[in-house]
Amino acid sequence: MKFFNRPANMEEVLKGEEPKPTKYDELLSRIYGTKSRDVPTHPSSQSGGVMPMTLRTRFYQERHRLGGDFNEKWRKWRVQFIKDQALHPLEPAYNADFDKFRLNVFRRTWRWPGNQFEMFLCKHLHPTRANAIRRSITISLRIYLFALSVFYYMKYNGRTWEVGTNLRYRGLGTAEKVFPGDPAYPYIGSRVTKDDYFDLGFKSRNVLLYKPEDNVKS
Repeated sequence: MKFFNRPANMEEVLKGEEPKPTKYDELLSRIYGTKSRDVPTHPSSQSGGVMPMTLRTRFYQERHRLGGDFNEKWRKWRVQFIKDQALHPLEPAYNADFDKFRLNVFRRTWRWPGNQFEMFLCKHLHPTRANAIRRSITISLRIYLFALSVFYYMKYNGRTWEVGTNLRYRGLGTAEKVFPGDPAYPYIGSRVTKDDYFDLGFKSRNVLLYKPEDNVKS
């Protein structure tokens, strides 16, 4: 490492030797972020700079097993690898302690009905199919409840003159339907005059009413 500051011993420079670093040079190297030998020099990666590989290796393809490098050692390893893929018929097994480790009490309570339903389906169906049915039903129920809550809000929480925000709606299905042949036909609605437009219940209010007699001095 070369230091560009003035060396402390000029005799080393005259002899052609590299000057020894001083405390000032070490301080500069620390300030400018000089890394020590303990810090890895390879770029950041998920595998820590090592070429990733799978346990099945490249010999999972038949054409690679026809080469000369597929010796007896790799053949025994391949046989053992295939045997290890044969799991128990009850796998994957349900472990309640695993849910306690990765889920809090609120999520475990929320998932309990679905877990019971899935365990009931596992007695009659394959676990993979039972899990798919459980997820389909739960997701559909969530979407239905969300749409139902939005519809309820839009219908029964209409916008009024007291709420000056655009997040509220006028409501759904508020206009009365009158068909020909009805005694009330034609029904023109509640908007009779021009000032009824966008009234939002202002005329039927019970507050902020102006009474001239209140301003008359007694």
